[in-house]
Amino acid sequence: MSSPVQRRANDRRRRLLLLGFCALLLSALPVCAGSGGGGSETRTVTILTGDGQQIEVRRTTEPPTDHRVALTADEAWSALPDVYHALSLEADIRVPAQRQIGVSQRRYRGQVLDRRATEFFNCGVEPGLNRPLADRARIDARIVTAVLENPDGTASLRTRIQATAMPTGGTGGRAECRSTGLMERIIAELTRERAQAG
Repeated sequence: MSSPVQRRANDRRRRLLLLGFCALLLSALPVCAGSGGGGSETRTVTILTGDGQQIEVRRTTEPPTDHRVALTADEAWSALPDVYHALSLEADIRVPAQRQIGVSQRRYRGQVLDRRATEFFNCGVEPGLNRPLADRARIDARIVTAVLENPDGTASLRTRIQATAMPTGGTGGRAECRSTGLMERIIAELTRERAQAG
């Protein structure tokens, strides 16, 4: 049996180890959460599609990327026209040989789907004012998605968005807009859901 002195020493050692672990965990949290060190911030947003479906999508502050989907390239390609229709994107670009679909121009005014346009586009601020331009401008966007085939047989979706904003008041010229990556994630998530639903 251990003596009271040994038990106290063991208890003290355990407390120190626990405190050390807690300190380590707390120091790592800002990096994980993206609030410091230049990491990315993640949150979930609920989107209402044009055909009335609600989906939840992870939104990050990372720049847009290709999205791997647990589908074959053919399955992803088959689902994409329905996905574009659900997002009120009437496709006028179709290149089946390259598995590309898109819209040459989609106009937005203040909102995209059921959310503020700034959730989707960063167009800077209004001239002379400190308000996000995307929420108060006419945005013309070109959106094209291509299905890429990965070496393991799965597919990745590469959505490229080019957009410009024109202030509705007529003051100032066109501004280039950058995608926040949210539309790209929505397209990938809906493609997964629609293809798996059959």
